[in-house]
This record gives sequence, structure tokens and C-alpha cells, in this order.
Amino acid sequence: MATHMAGTPSSEVIMSYKKISEKALQSALKLLENNFGKDFAEKGLHESDYQAIPTGYDDLDAVLTRGNAGICLGGVCEIYGGEGSGKSSLAMRTIGV
Repeated sequence: MATHMAGTPSSEVIMSYKKISEKALQSALKLLENNFGKDFAEKGLHESDYQAIPTGYDDLDAVLTRGNAGICLGGVCEIYGGEGSGKSSLAMRTIGV
């Protein structure tokens, strides 16, 4: 890799990275459009586009789904933490035990 003083990349290297990044972005957007429709990349998923199970903790629900829905159905949600951190309590409260 061509570098200037103090190990900084040259302008040619930076331009090639920008070209690669632009190609990757365009490829990802095209894949999203093919799978989810033309407007997906602009709109994203809205709260009404998915179903969710509330955990019973409003703040946690807001973080999980960028709304107050909870854990998304059909997705994977991993609960981890140290012993005594409340993993089992959260799981039981979520399923209503």
C-alpha cells in the first residue's frame, strides 16, 4: 500500500477504497430492493411491519425494536449476562409466568 509520511495512505489508495465502498453499497441496496421491494431502502421496516412479544419492561422493549413492541417474532434474541443478572426473570416475565 502506498503511503505518505507517518504511514498515512496516499490519495490513490483512499480513492480506491471509496470506489470499493460505493460498489458494496450499491450491491447491498440492489439486494434489499430485490428481496423487500423498491421502497425498502428508503423507508425501512416500520413498527406495523412486524409482530413482537412485549417483555414487560417498556425501556427494554423500546431498545429492542426502536418502538415499544418488544422481541420480534421470527427473529433471534439472545439473552446473556452473569449469574444473578435476571436472565431467567426476564424470560419468565416475557412468557407470562
